[in-house]
Amino acid sequence: MKCPSCGSEIPEGSKECFVCGEILGATQSETYNKMYSPPAASASNDISRDVVTVKKSSRANAIIGILIALVCIAVAFFYVSSKGIFTDHSGTYDSNNLREAVTNYMDAQFAGQPGYSSNQVNAGASLVVDKDKYTLTIKMYYGGEETSNETVTGTIHFWGDAGYITYDNQGNDKYQMKYNKDTQTIHFPLNDKAKKEFSVEYLEFIKSN
Repeated sequence: MKCPSCGSEIPEGSKECFVCGEILGATQSETYNKMYSPPAASASNDISRDVVTVKKSSRANAIIGILIALVCIAVAFFYVSSKGIFTDHSGTYDSNNLREAVTNYMDAQFAGQPGYSSNQVNAGASLVVDKDKYTLTIKMYYGGEETSNETVTGTIHFWGDAGYITYDNQGNDKYQMKYNKDTQTIHFPLNDKAKKEFSVEYLEFIKSN
């Protein structure tokens, strides 16, 4: 038996010529399809699809990570804002219990001495806050005459209903304070020496402007 295409001798009953590949007994369209059919997808195509899938997954994970970070930042900002960190507490605060403190101090120094009367004792103080700095001025009077005028400076930090202050002449020692945002009242802490002299734990100041 000969191949009708190339003329080569092939076994009787063959369906395809092993020399030229001619399909014996097939239609023209079948022969064309065999000769010109596109090659099967290669392994490289599968790898390309896997790479695209990985890139899409990585991009999605990156977007999710950014969203989580933004949410965390928003929550942290809200929490810090609720504590009044970004609130400007600058202004002048007037003392509410200084006269009591000064009277205690004067009584301890002069009680029992001729001519002394606690009724003649008076005092005034102002706490001026400028962002994170303060200036505390305390004036004492006896019989209408000024007997003492002292100024103390330092830093002041607010954190919700609390905070702390430092004294410039005492390094980095911190003293806890309390703050009432509704009444704008500061409980200004005293150092140990002042507590002993004035017999009070703190000076109370109410914002006047």
